[in-house]
Amino acid sequence: MSKIREEYFRLKNLNSDYLSDGVIFSFLTKCNGFNSFEELTINFENQCKNLQNLNDFVSRALSGEPYQYILNSAYFCGLSFYVDKRVLIPRNETEELVIKLKEIIERKKLSNFHLVDACTGSGCIAISLKKMFPNSQIIATDISMDAIDVANINKNRLNVDVDFRLGNLLNPIDEKVDIIISNPPYIKKIEDVDKNVLDYEPHIALFSKNGYEFYEQMFIQSKSILNDKFILAFEIGVDIKDDLLILSKKYFPNALISVMKDIYNNDRFLFIEK
Repeated sequence: MSKIREEYFRLKNLNSDYLSDGVIFSFLTKCNGFNSFEELTINFENQCKNLQNLNDFVSRALSGEPYQYILNSAYFCGLSFYVDKRVLIPRNETEELVIKLKEIIERKKLSNFHLVDACTGSGCIAISLKKMFPNSQIIATDISMDAIDVANINKNRLNVDVDFRLGNLLNPIDEKVDIIISNPPYIKKIEDVDKNVLDYEPHIALFSKNGYEFYEQMFIQSKSILNDKFILAFEIGVDIKDDLLILSKKYFPNALISVMKDIYNNDRFLFIEK
């Protein structure tokens, strides 16, 4: 048997874009049954366990499978979420959306609010916000029963009270709400997607015919469920900003409408407040 250190350098010498230090450390941590990178580091000179599993992980990664699916784990807002091929892998941009909404909620001094997360996927948005605002009442929807199943796994693992409902966008909601947040499908062109994303992640959560169809549907559906004062928060594609601004002004002519940039300086978030 080889030592963990030896396995690290063996994998490092493969010089694969799919095997960054972080991915290698994650594989070694998982296969050796450690709970953290720190524990891995302390035991770096010990014998490496479960080499067959390690080699299987590496083989899958070299084929392009995202390491989050291999490990069934992805971090979002400081929490570890279960993920598999039934749901999108949580992105940094979506984490930014949650953080920006959190800042708005705190600025408005809201606490006991009703919130809907549409197109919830793994449930990462809804669950993270429930952790941040435990007095809130949060409902999350998805058209995919597979996604609802994964979201409920995360609900139970992270011990939060979020009401996950099967249905299209806001259709399952019949109560009044204060906040709607969503990261709906908005990609128009298949060529805009990396091959490993296209090969492994669910297309139903990625693609839209014109980029803005799901936003407009939610604008229409929201009219019957929003309270007089409300916040709408969306992740958007950089190529649909102008279309969404036109639609926002059409459906919410008296609201404050703003577009915010992500850390890469792309127009990525749409907020509508009243």
